Amino acid sequence: MQHRPLSPEILEITLPKPWDFLPGQYVLIEHEGQSYPFSIASAPFESVLRFHVQHSARRPMDASLWQRLQENHPLTLSLPQGQAYLREDSKRPLLFIAGGSGFAPIHSMLATLAWQGSTRSIRLYWGVQEPDFLYALDEIKAWQTHLKNFQWIPVLSQPSPSWTGRTGLVHQAVLEDALDLTQYDIYLAGPFALSKTAQLDFTARYGPNLHLYSDAL
Repeated sequence: MQHRPLSPEILEITLPKPWDFLPGQYVLIEHEGQSYPFSIASAPFESVLRFHVQHSARRPMDASLWQRLQENHPLTLSLPQGQAYLREDSKRPLLFIAGGSGFAPIHSMLATLAWQGSTRSIRLYWGVQEPDFLYALDEIKAWQTHLKNFQWIPVLSQPSPSWTGRTGLVHQAVLEDALDLTQYDIYLAGPFALSKTAQLDFTARYGPNLHLYSDAL
């Protein structure tokens, strides 16, 4: 097991890949009789599993599980699961909406699309509190090179005075841009409250028949 800090709150954990998975899926880590969902951040073409683990005073992880991860103890993983995996046979434009470390499964999907050289129209909205939490800027720049129709919009909920980009809640930024969401495949990942609120607000405006995928972990 390898560790690498990605931001003040995010630690990347890397393991050998024991089985195949679909981009956007997650696994359950069993620990002391409980199951903890961890989204897979790596892409299926890689030989490893990567997880973006969040732990801070603001969003603490179970202390004994965090210690186990830090000390490289063996982990018991479930098989990959989840319904918010990339629909690779679809031709619709793609809308990715990530809140905080919910970027992990979206990272897997975007890395897959970049590796494939996808020509689909792709928009990524990523909402975090502060600029330091945007931990994949080099990769996003690389995706902008490999994905000709890729646009990303960072959204800060607690911006500094020098921030000149979008502010507020990430799903509200999507609504402000007045996209026709009925035309998109929408992938939504982040804290449960954010995911559920976004789904309710999108459905209220556009109706119940959106192509929207979220495991809302």
